[in-house]
Amino acid sequence: MRSSVRFMGFFTSCILVALMSFSGCGGGAPAAPSTTLSGNTSVTLLATSTANDQLSQFDIGLNSVTLTGDSGNTVKLITTLPLAEFIHVNGTLEPLQTVSVPQGIYTSATVSVGSSSFVCNGFDASNKLLYSSDFSDQQVPSSAVTVNLPSPITITGTAMGLSLDLLVSQSASWGTCDPNSNASSPFSITPTFNLTPVDISAQPTNSANGRVLGLHGLEAVMNFIPAGNFHIAAGEYSRSMEGWRSDIRRSIRAM
Repeated sequence: MRSSVRFMGFFTSCILVALMSFSGCGGGAPAAPSTTLSGNTSVTLLATSTANDQLSQFDIGLNSVTLTGDSGNTVKLITTLPLAEFIHVNGTLEPLQTVSVPQGIYTSATVSVGSSSFVCNGFDASNKLLYSSDFSDQQVPSSAVTVNLPSPITITGTAMGLSLDLLVSQSASWGTCDPNSNASSPFSITPTFNLTPVDISAQPTNSANGRVLGLHGLEAVMNFIPAGNFHIAAGEYSRSMEGWRSDIRRSIRAM
């Protein structure tokens, strides 16, 4: 009876050892397949801003925008853009330039800025008047420009966008906006950007994913001829009025 117990214990131990060996060798989660980055991607640089109600205009001359990869390679997104105005794109996106970029992981970016200026606004409570003043710097030094990448940017796919977000509150400072006393008021222009990727939707291929298969519209052509009155023909009824005569042709066109 004891020998039978010993045999069963030995047999159970062998099974446990075998299961542990199997689990250690191949029972873990499969390794995720690595993505090979090769070729080029069409990248569109998009201007946007996080603005406030103190400035009504912020022009920045972009001499260059350069990405640096994890292997030290660089690529220019802009070679020269005389002026880009950032206040009107507060919360929206506007394309600046599209270039072909080698696929890869990019860990930093630099922006070279030339002439820049901003316009601030104020209110004269005693006279109940609004006023504005402009401040400009003909050459913003590179040490005054900051570009933040919240995380490395992976350039991949057929097309993608990069959002160049000007943080307005961190990019300008001034003493007073009053035009009567701002001649000696100190100011600074320190452009500060966030650069983040933006997905671009693929071209739709059918009506289920957004492709427009047809367009129905109403086209009107008006010819004005001086006369004692004018006539409007619309559908099954017409109406005459004094003034000018107008012949209107309407057609329904399916595209």
